Amino acid sequence: MFEWFRLRFKLLFKAILCFMARRPFFIKMWFAIQAQVSSAASFQPDSTPVASSSSGKKTAPPELVKTISDFAEWDDFVAEADRLFAVDAKRFEMHLMTHILDIRAFIRQFERAGGSIRKKGPFSEPDYFSKEMEFFEFLSGKKYDFKHEGYQLNVDDVMKNYPLSCYRNFIGYNLNGFCLLDYIQPRVGKKFLELGYGWGNLIELFGRAGCSVSGVDASSSFQELASRRCAMQNIKVDRLACGPFSSADDFQGPFDYIAFDAAFHHCETPVEILSLLRRKTASDGMLVFFNEPITDYFDRPWGFIRSDGETAFQIRKHAWFEVGIRTDFFKELLEKTGWKLLDISSHKLARQTFIAKPI
Repeated sequence: MFEWFRLRFKLLFKAILCFMARRPFFIKMWFAIQAQVSSAASFQPDSTPVASSSSGKKTAPPELVKTISDFAEWDDFVAEADRLFAVDAKRFEMHLMTHILDIRAFIRQFERAGGSIRKKGPFSEPDYFSKEMEFFEFLSGKKYDFKHEGYQLNVDDVMKNYPLSCYRNFIGYNLNGFCLLDYIQPRVGKKFLELGYGWGNLIELFGRAGCSVSGVDASSSFQELASRRCAMQNIKVDRLACGPFSSADDFQGPFDYIAFDAAFHHCETPVEILSLLRRKTASDGMLVFFNEPITDYFDRPWGFIRSDGETAFQIRKHAWFEVGIRTDFFKELLEKTGWKLLDISSHKLARQTFIAKPI
């Protein structure tokens, strides 16, 4: 009975969020509350160490959310984020949380400049992906290059405080990873591949579980970091490469487990990559998606439809490919590339997770 009430409450809460998300007043109130709640916590992006505040002064209460509707406002937002990034972690976080992009305003500017947005979906509009790439380059101000996705860090400095330096939230991340391992129950000697392994957290967890590990990432410094983490724990590494996701075509399969952790939404060719991974996966293998912006509530099925401040910062500052994915399109994408989405709702995973098996 308790489980029945818990599920009903969860559905009601999602419905309320959906209602609020479509109304500017509620959007502003939601972001203000979020900023207040998180003001006591230090922020650190997934791939970037952040300086802590040393002033000792109390941080001022956050303003209501500000909407970014033109490029001058956007560049001012990034410049202020850069300034705060170096001196005050909490104010940097609040700055990102209290700004949103007016995506429709930028679509109008894009169309006035001669661009064109597709809305139905990649499988009904053959030029959908190419048009979305044009929109990305309009927003970022740069030509697409997967090398922009990488981040260079001082690996020696990171390893001085290992392992705490490798996690934004050490306990929370490991809880999520161990929940996944508990669900999968990997056996010693199985092969694990991660695309976009970043700091190497999943690489390490699967390696410690007895798997031989492989991965590809856009950053050479992450390649060095993941290699050093594996070496110091005697984890068997088949291959850790630096390059685009398509580099996985050169890896020796089949793999028993393949994973994206906050990385699939950086993929500019999802159909090709998922088709490639299908060929590289064992018949009883699994494909895992951790921490991806996949939701029912996006207006369009795939593309530059996210409006949060962190996405705005990464697109304009680093030219990171930051798409959102609507759930119905995600399911269709998996089916058309040879995958079946599993129902894992009965298993308590700490964060949003999708797992698929080959058809």
